Amino acid sequence: EAGVRSDSPKASLLSQIRAGLLAAPLKLGFEGVRRLGEVTRSIDRHLDRALGDAPYWYLNNMVVRDKLPGSGMGTRLLEEQLHVVGKADPDRRLALSTQRPENVTFYGRLGFQIVVDEKIGRGPEAFRSWIMVRSSAAQQGAQHPALGV
Repeated sequence: EAGVRSDSPKASLLSQIRAGLLAAPLKLGFEGVRRLGEVTRSIDRHLDRALGDAPYWYLNNMVVRDKLPGSGMGTRLLEEQLHVVGKADPDRRLALSTQRPENVTFYGRLGFQIVVDEKIGRGPEAFRSWIMVRSSAAQQGAQHPALGV
């Protein structure tokens, strides 16, 4: 599942361990784990600031293989996910984060708008991060009846 409801329970420590938390320092190093925690906390703060207590779907980790950019595969996958989420929960907005400028353009074509544009971290390790939000399927349908959710 690519999306997570904002009001879903956070992953328990046991589920994080099962997902590989204990192996993370071996794969990423302790500095990598620290950095990952910093990035995750920053994105959570940005989402809270941008969306507050309003319910939303968070679209997580969509990746298209290096050989496929420009093939339309990413657009088709995301449009299908937007359709599924829109039918299941038409009143929730959708949110995502990205750290790649080319993704901002891609998501913008699919109706997402930038609500946060900030750097995460300090010094030479800092990088730009965007939070983007798309209005709910109900709002999209009201604005564009031809979308027919």
